[in-house]
Amino acid sequence: MHKKFWEGIRNFVKRDDLTVNEITEERNLHIAMAALMVHAARTDDEFHITEQENILRIIREKLDFDDEDAEFLVHQADRVNAEAIDLYGFVRVINSKFDGEQRKSIVRMMWEVVLADGVIEYHERTFLSKVCHLMGVSTRDAVQIRHEVEQGVDPDADTLTVG
Repeated sequence: MHKKFWEGIRNFVKRDDLTVNEITEERNLHIAMAALMVHAARTDDEFHITEQENILRIIREKLDFDDEDAEFLVHQADRVNAEAIDLYGFVRVINSKFDGEQRKSIVRMMWEVVLADGVIEYHERTFLSKVCHLMGVSTRDAVQIRHEVEQGVDPDADTLTVG
């Protein structure tokens, strides 16, 4: 993940002068990111505790949320995800705000969630392939990210502040 990317999101959220539109936009971005992670976790029709914990950890570490706010965001994302007809709305929000490298960070988060239970189901792999395509992340990059996550490699781990 890119330090500037995560710092930018944290700084945006912590501003005191956000307009109503900016608050809604930022909220939608957080919900879209969390909803894709929740969807990735639920793709195998189960929401394992390890997947839930991974989503909460990612939100706390990458977005600098406290426990209560992270749990609330996951709850909202789960509800919105259940009501969504498709993934395009979530992907559209992400694609409108993030460049290619930042989208790869989102893909990394989803792989971390999927791999949390130690098993990659066919539906999970298919879901991630579809989302990568919609987000413009190449198959080559997606496979490389998957292998890095499987091996516990985070190329930017030393540049992130871990809470």
